Amino acid sequence: MLNFELIKKAEINSEFYPFFTVQDVFLNKQDHKKIAADFPNLNKGGSFPSSSVSYGESIQSLLDCLEGDQMRNILENKFGIDLKDKPVVSTFRGYSRIKDGKIHSDSKTKIITVLLSLIHISEPTRRTPISYAVFCLKK
Repeated sequence: MLNFELIKKAEINSEFYPFFTVQDVFLNKQDHKKIAADFPNLNKGGSFPSSSVSYGESIQSLLDCLEGDQMRNILENKFGIDLKDKPVVSTFRGYSRIKDGKIHSDSKTKIITVLLSLIHISEPTRRTPISYAVFCLKK
């Protein structure tokens, strides 16, 4: 589901903190639509653990990719860290609130943040949705 080769090839930017981004992170353009359709209905602000919401099959496939050994190995190699035996916590984001915005440094125990955004830009030059992922190492 995720284009692991693009993720592996992405260059780390360390200007503010080590991070890299990947645009069009899905292997199949149809996955974007499936994930958007299967996304949990979140009608309030905050972050919601994946275990606390209902979602469709494509979301489960995405979580399996994000939480799997292949992703763990890529992140370990790219950032030069050991993630063995470290827990993975997947959350879904509701509406943004004024007090939000500290997603990367919101926890003393967080090592890496992966933000996956699904957006659709209505402009003549871009007819398809854009997916991008941001991978940040906490310092």
